[in-house]
Amino acid sequence: MIKFFAGPVTGVGLGLHPIEIIVCSWLGMMISVTVFVFAGDWIQRQWKRPRKSSIKSKRRYIKIKHAAGLWGIAFLTPALLSPIGGALVAVAFRYDRKEILTKMAVAGGIWAVVQAYAFDAIRNLF
Repeated sequence: MIKFFAGPVTGVGLGLHPIEIIVCSWLGMMISVTVFVFAGDWIQRQWKRPRKSSIKSKRRYIKIKHAAGLWGIAFLTPALLSPIGGALVAVAFRYDRKEILTKMAVAGGIWAVVQAYAFDAIRNLF
């Protein structure tokens, strides 16, 4: 989250045009998401510990998946989960890679536009 918000703030501080900030923020997020979508299965196998999973915990994950869906994960990724975390959560829920990349690209683009113009407006106030 810090990286996704720090980019636009730094861009505004450097005097970049909002379009430049949008492109850089979006590209940075999508590079991270792409790497972790394709490496996500491998990462999970490396961290996976043999454990006994309960029916209760599986139900909780299913509720989260059905309540938020991939669009919810995609829109929460820049704000709460970070690009890495959002990609790994989506991979863990077994969404299709193409669908993950598409929805993350849309959500990341929306967040990048909102942030770039919001921080630019704040800069113009001072």
